[in-house]
Amino acid sequence: MAYQFIRVEVGNGNCAFFWHDDWLCMGKLINITGATSTCYLGVPRNAKVSDAVSEGQWKIRGQRSRHYHELHHRGQIDPVPNVSQGPDTTFVEYAYVLNTVCNSTCSYWSLYSSHI
Repeated sequence: MAYQFIRVEVGNGNCAFFWHDDWLCMGKLINITGATSTCYLGVPRNAKVSDAVSEGQWKIRGQRSRHYHELHHRGQIDPVPNVSQGPDTTFVEYAYVLNTVCNSTCSYWSLYSSHI
């Protein structure tokens, strides 16, 4: 449940997992593209984001496939991981968490207080 609030800002790409961390603000890529995409794109299941980069460019196969067009487009927008960008940063979207908790608490309190 908490995973949906965790984001990774990629710096050098050495800590963020390519398939299992939300580093493109799209969710887990493995959930979006499916398990077979690891073979199709040539990025191993447990690869770090930096493992998908070579000589300052993405080294991902299947770039012409319509199924992965959005993934490739996002990869072109975001900067390629680089040692000069520093380490990856993991953070929690507290505002969203607090809003969700407050809404749930308020709904519960309204329901509870109507029965008192």
